[in-house]
Amino acid sequence: GNLGKLIGSFIYYTLGDKLEDVVVGRFGRYLGLNHADIERIGQKFNGSPWRDGALLFLLRVIPFVPTILVSIAAGVVRIRTRVFLIASYAGNFCKDLFYAFAGYYGVRALRAFFMDVERIRFGVGVLLSGLILGSLVLLYVHRHRGVHLYRRFVAWAARQSSQK
Repeated sequence: GNLGKLIGSFIYYTLGDKLEDVVVGRFGRYLGLNHADIERIGQKFNGSPWRDGALLFLLRVIPFVPTILVSIAAGVVRIRTRVFLIASYAGNFCKDLFYAFAGYYGVRALRAFFMDVERIRFGVGVLLSGLILGSLVLLYVHRHRGVHLYRRFVAWAARQSSQK
């Protein structure tokens, strides 16, 4: 999976590298950028491969950072290809390892939770069954009382309307 991510990231890296000239040349004045600005930013990133690699690694490890934008930006500022590939692979590997551990321990905790819920569910089922059975018995015992109450209500309503 990580190799597939790396190939996809490299495609976007290459796209950022190749389309930088076209986009900045055509839309640079609207964005407030020119080739000199991009080259100046690129010179800052091509100083130390360890610093560039560490920054790219951190951007890959953080789950909520969009990887497509990081790849395109790395291509635009022309971070060294070797640094990009190594840092991207290592960062994606660490992030995926974190997801694997979170998934494993999350499923384990969920299984323990459902075992507790199973015991509670049995008790709640017995309680609800008792309430339903008790309600049915109560309704059976007082089955004719409802008709009697309805007749009393109709008689009362008739007296009220005749008094007006």
